[in-house]
Order: sequence, then structure tokens, then C-alpha cells
Amino acid sequence: MTRIFLGFHRGILDLRFGSANLAALRQLGHVTLNETSNALSAEDLRKAAEDCNIVLADRLTVADASFFDNAPRLIAFVRAVVDTSGVDIAAASRNGILVASAAATFVPGVTEWIVGQMINLARGTFDFVQAYRAGKIPDLATGPRGRQLAGRTAGILGLGRIGSHLAGILQALDMRVLGCDPHAVAAPHGVERVDFERLLSESDFVICLAKHTDETDQLMNAAAFARMQPAAWFVNASRGGLVDEAALAAALANGAIAGAALDVGSGPGDAPPLELGGMKNVIATPHVAPSIDASHAQGRLAVESVAGILRGEIPVGAINPYAATRIPPLGAGRRSA
Repeated sequence: MTRIFLGFHRGILDLRFGSANLAALRQLGHVTLNETSNALSAEDLRKAAEDCNIVLADRLTVADASFFDNAPRLIAFVRAVVDTSGVDIAAASRNGILVASAAATFVPGVTEWIVGQMINLARGTFDFVQAYRAGKIPDLATGPRGRQLAGRTAGILGLGRIGSHLAGILQALDMRVLGCDPHAVAAPHGVERVDFERLLSESDFVICLAKHTDETDQLMNAAAFARMQPAAWFVNASRGGLVDEAALAAALANGAIAGAALDVGSGPGDAPPLELGGMKNVIATPHVAPSIDASHAQGRLAVESVAGILRGEIPVGAINPYAATRIPPLGAGRRSA
């Protein structure tokens, strides 16, 4: 019987993978679960997945060269997310092991989160909510009544799948959209492509959707926040490593920017840390922008990939299809639908 190791730990299994997907996976073979409450290191994974044929993992599970070099029965390592950081693809290929990822089902959910938080920031929604919860009717004569998005400028850092989808929605809301992405071949329709400094200085909303690389690490630092308008807002739904959190906290505290909405950061599970998320001009959520619907959809696609692999097919999300010599019949080069 095929042995499958599922890397999602107990604390996130239902939320990020889903009971229906677990039941479907169990139809494909004997499934061993990550019984801990933590993401697994490469060494922990090696011990837990010993003798397994397939690993189906979450984004936080690490698989380095030592893991792939010591997995003689492993034929495939499947990520139930798009991101393959922390996976040594070269080592997997050297050992004939397929690496595959899931489709980007999270694009609508993350985009919805961004637009929702932009509205909440501009309208001061949470100030009003907190006043009511404290037993007070907000006094509009002395407090802000909120601003609209229409007529304002949004600057998108990163014009990938989410950035491109978001750009169209913001234009439909009558916003001017600027975009900065040195690696994008072309900007989405209607987006004015500008450099980083101009995007910062002209945007009412700076929206961080860039990939986190060595090049973009702490891209939003003290100098970047100083270039933003004092009435502007910052939104991050990408990766916490893109932001110098101490610099952001200082900018929020001294009025260099008006506020921020954060779904990611250096806290547990990539969530914003308490010190930053607890500031009064910050809306923080614990990495929930990719909706539960999107997470379960990615889990379903990952299970479908496993099923295809067991039929000898190469899934659509394969990263190294022609290096995966442990999957017969590779010579046909077939890809599953």
C-alpha cells in the first residue's frame, strides 16, 4: 500500500487542509499525520516520513538536501501551496523525486481582504466599532467621518497574479492605479508603471504584494516610509520579511503615515507581531487573507495531484517533471488535467 505523509500539523489541519480532503487522501493510501503542533524541520520530517512514498506538505514544512538524500522510497514531494521556498528542488531532482505545487486559488480571497481593509482604513471603521463596543455613540462633530476610495491613488508593489487582479478591481472603484515591478514584462491594462520612489510619494495606499527575496528583504524600511505621504496608508498581504517592522512601528507612532493593514509579519505562523498589530492605527489579522475556501481548494488540488502521480501521471503543478525518474512511466511525459 502507498504510504503518504501529511505535513500539516494538528493546529492547522482542518483550517488549512480540510477534513474532506483528508478523507479523500486516505482513499489513496495509508496516511500518517503530523501529530505535533508545529511545522516540521527537515530533520523532523525525515524521521516522521521515513518509508513514505509521498509527502504532502504545507508551506512551512522544510525539505532540504539531507531530507531528499535520505528518502529512498520517496517518489514525490507535493506542496498544497504555490510557494516552494524551503524545498531543495535541485536535491530532489538529483534523487529522481518529483516536486509539485498547487494552483493559485488564493487570488480572489487575498484581493477581497485587501479591498476590505482599504475601505476600513479610509473610513475609520474600527474606531467607530470600538466606540460602540465601549458603550459610546461616536461624535461625528469632533471625529473623522471617513474618506472614500474613488478618486484616490493606489500603488501596487508587485504585479503578479494578485497585483494584476487587484488592479482591475481598484480601477472599477474609480481609483488611479500605479504599479512597480521590475520583473513584470508588462503592466496590467490601465496601470501606470512607475519607479519605487514615485509610487511611494504619489500613492494614498501603498500595497505590498512583492515576492520576498534577498533583493526585496525589508524593502519597506525607514527611508521608504519617509517617502510616503503623512495621510497615506500601508497594506501588506504578501510576506512579513518585506517590511522593517521597527521602522513601520516608528512611522505609525510619529505620524509619518496614517495607518496600516497587515495580514503577515514576524509573529507565529507568519502573523503580525502583537507589538505592531496592537497599535491603534493598525488593522491586523493573523494571516487569514487566503480564505478557508482557497486553502481547501488548494488541498483538493494537491490530493488530485497525488492521485495522478499514483497513476503514473505528471501533475500540472510539477516543478521538475523531467527529473522525476521514480515515477513510471515518465518517458510518456504525460501531464494530468
